[in-house]
Amino acid sequence: MMTIDIVLLINAIDDLEPPFADFLETAEVMITVASSSSENWRVEWLQVEDGIPPNTMAAIDTIGDICSDFQWRPQAMRVIYCWEGRPTECQPNSTSLTTAINQAIASCQLHDVTIYINRPNNCPSQELNRLAEETGGQAWGEDNAIASWAIFLEYLTFKKPVKSPAIIPRNIFKIGTFNLYNLVLPNQTYYEIRQYTPELYQQKKAWISHQLATMQADIIGFQEIFHPEALQEILAATESYHNAHLITTNPRVDKPVVGLCSKLPIISWQIYDKFPPESQIDIEGTIIPINHFSRPVLAVNIQLKDRLQCTVFVVHLKSQRPQITEGVDSQDPVEKAKGKVRSLLRRAAEATALRYIMLKTWSHSQNPIILLGDFNDSDLAITTKIMAGDISWKKTRFKPNHNQDELRLYSVKDIQARQSYRDCYYTYMYNGYYETLDHILVSQELVVENSRQVGRVSYVALFNDHLVDQSLSDESIEPWKSDHGQVVATIQLNGYPG
Repeated sequence: MMTIDIVLLINAIDDLEPPFADFLETAEVMITVASSSSENWRVEWLQVEDGIPPNTMAAIDTIGDICSDFQWRPQAMRVIYCWEGRPTECQPNSTSLTTAINQAIASCQLHDVTIYINRPNNCPSQELNRLAEETGGQAWGEDNAIASWAIFLEYLTFKKPVKSPAIIPRNIFKIGTFNLYNLVLPNQTYYEIRQYTPELYQQKKAWISHQLATMQADIIGFQEIFHPEALQEILAATESYHNAHLITTNPRVDKPVVGLCSKLPIISWQIYDKFPPESQIDIEGTIIPINHFSRPVLAVNIQLKDRLQCTVFVVHLKSQRPQITEGVDSQDPVEKAKGKVRSLLRRAAEATALRYIMLKTWSHSQNPIILLGDFNDSDLAITTKIMAGDISWKKTRFKPNHNQDELRLYSVKDIQARQSYRDCYYTYMYNGYYETLDHILVSQELVVENSRQVGRVSYVALFNDHLVDQSLSDESIEPWKSDHGQVVATIQLNGYPG
């Protein structure tokens, strides 16, 4: 197992640069996730202190000092990631800059140190690019700060050359949702008493890898991840996902989280745990004391084409399982009813908070939004309708100019049904009922009836052959398989053949 020493060199003034705090928070989460695949990571955080405000020359000089003075472990892979946050000052004297770069390169090569750098747009890109390339690293512009950090960490995790993934060569991409059903490392306890044996874990990994290879989606949202490193193992073992980037919400020991992998470039992402104050619900003036998601929501900005991005929200809403108060009889029918109401209230509150977050996200960019995941409710449930917004009456023609300031989301299930002659759409079975709990909703920018659409949903596939109706059969789902079906939507972007 490779030993890795990372020095994260920060060149920014934290109180003058809000994105600096965002970067630090994201970097810490991602290091935790990435380093879980190796026991031999060491990460040191340093800040440039020479010069107020910090300047690029000071950072380059510091790189040289780190190379020679840092206590690198003898057998370690040695890496410096330099994050150049604004405001910084870039020196106009190109001769001095070139000299400093040459000295830094010489020091890096002498001590076998690789440089990755996120540079300000106002700095001479050619020289900073040269610093990275001649030490075996890579440089990115400030607009891709978090995306470049993700690519950098993936390289350290999977030991592959770091190159930004290409934007889709064709104008078709596939997006899917996959409830993994408790993806846990072997011999690790979850839900107090459960564990996977090594044999069962290998079976689960093989089955998930097979499903991924069958789905062939470019973007997949996942639910029920206990250990992100388990999913990283599966992606690494699945040929078509070797270069996919995996992002998850903050991993926890006691609860599963959601995640997203993408073969397309990830620009940035955000994790939502607490509700925005504006989305709090009150009844007759009394605030309902629900102010956070049962499972944090992941929002990821993805580059589809040169001038087109989309935001994908991955969710796993509160289940329909009754939320029983501790100390009461869980078999009491009234307590069961109250427990179901508590679960419904939380799910509805989560849907409302998510609706508010999506509206704010869309109003700032009006890029397409895709919402996917395990909603734990049907497409006609009020919670799903809350997230989707008010859809025009079926008898009314699509009016793209009406209420353009309001985000609307459309279920790919409905889109598929209107394009075909038969509806066999279900992702879950319980007590003889065939239900749809796993959904993909797309905003009006991806609806064909909208004259301003940038693409359309052309096909939807379900992978549910492994599900078993246990009310009719003595068979059951093998414990290494998911109890949910997977959904994949094919989206064709405008202006190009499929």
